[in-house]
Amino acid sequence: MGTLRFELRRDKLNARKMAPISLIYQVSGDRVRIPTNQYTYPCNWSVEDRLAINCKKEDAAFLIGPALYKIPKALILDTEAIKDINRALRAIEDKINDIETVFEKTGIIYTAEMVKAKFNETANKKHRKAEEKGLLYKFIEEYIDLHKGHKKEGSIKIYRTVKQHLLDFESAKRIRVSFETIDTSFFMKFQTYLNFDPKKKLSNSSVAKYLKTIKTIINFAKNEKGIALPKYKGFLIKKEDLPVIALTQEEFNEVVKVDLSKSPSLDRVRDAYVFSSVTGLRFSDMQQLEWDHIQDGAIDLTQIKTATPVFIPLNNIALAILEKNKDHVRPLKLITNQKSNVAIKDVGKEAKIVAMVERIKFRGNERISEMVKKYTLMSMHQGRRNFITFCLQKGMPERELMRFSGHRDFKSISRYVSSTREHQRSLMKKIWDEVDEKETVLKVV
Repeated sequence: MGTLRFELRRDKLNARKMAPISLIYQVSGDRVRIPTNQYTYPCNWSVEDRLAINCKKEDAAFLIGPALYKIPKALILDTEAIKDINRALRAIEDKINDIETVFEKTGIIYTAEMVKAKFNETANKKHRKAEEKGLLYKFIEEYIDLHKGHKKEGSIKIYRTVKQHLLDFESAKRIRVSFETIDTSFFMKFQTYLNFDPKKKLSNSSVAKYLKTIKTIINFAKNEKGIALPKYKGFLIKKEDLPVIALTQEEFNEVVKVDLSKSPSLDRVRDAYVFSSVTGLRFSDMQQLEWDHIQDGAIDLTQIKTATPVFIPLNNIALAILEKNKDHVRPLKLITNQKSNVAIKDVGKEAKIVAMVERIKFRGNERISEMVKKYTLMSMHQGRRNFITFCLQKGMPERELMRFSGHRDFKSISRYVSSTREHQRSLMKKIWDEVDEKETVLKVV
């Protein structure tokens, strides 16, 4: 068996003026020095006992050359910190003894260097394991496992997508993103990567969604798990308010009237789209809709996304759709959201929703615009946009509309009506074409 003792390296002070503790190990006249990765102030070290000790606040000082260094009060080691250091030193001593025991039981004649190599091998494995635990993508996996029983699959899918983007980013940049390294620079580099990497080229709105998801992970780690993020000071995510593309009342009427008798599957998708357009229900709420949710000509349910209760009286169009399905087990005959989004474009094409509209997206500072036929932009969620737009155009107060839609703030819905040309026309007509001729200042000559 060899001998070991701990020594404080006062000649190796770090930036905080703390000295590293080394282990001096000797066997058969062969001696090595082994780092312990433990640090303490010289005044917190007992040369006789070779252990960390408490130091009174008034004595929390030590010489560095001819000068006396006083430890700031906020940095003075407390009793728990001293105990942690000594526990770590005892664990190292026990590990060295275990290594010696293994060598002796196997009959191997060992040297100090062999013991040091075996110790470092074990320590590196523990370090790698601790490093893995501190990696951001590993915590995303943990977060998914923790929340998959409480969050909807659509939400969990976003976290999985973010994890894959992060792994791709690490591979491309040859780095590992850990909680210790996350700072503003990481967010900016990750944002640039998602915007401009040839395999990504994501729009700003998509990037903003993924960055917001990472901020959710970080805040959960910091506030709920107590994980330290020494370099993270927050990051402001900018998101453009893109134009809301909804149908006009005339286009909606064409969708309602188009004959789809030869395609029952498209007819069912059209019914769901129209039902959303006249009730404001999201696709997830149409999926959960049961006959029991419909009482006295109104829908009474709690929204899945926001857990907000809503009460929506039904108009004649909604009641007609329900009448078509009165013998069905559910009020609406639905297929998946993805398949519905494909099919509703075919419905729009049949209804001749072919007006040209500008589709805009941003990638970094680059504005990308293209003119497309409107039916190519139709989706099931557009039904909800139609509902909000129609209600505002017809004069429904925003506060009352929020009761039906489940929105919690005015900003979320106010952008809808301002984006429609019909609303702009009606405002201009009201201001200029409906004034009393006597009040007209300018005359055409």
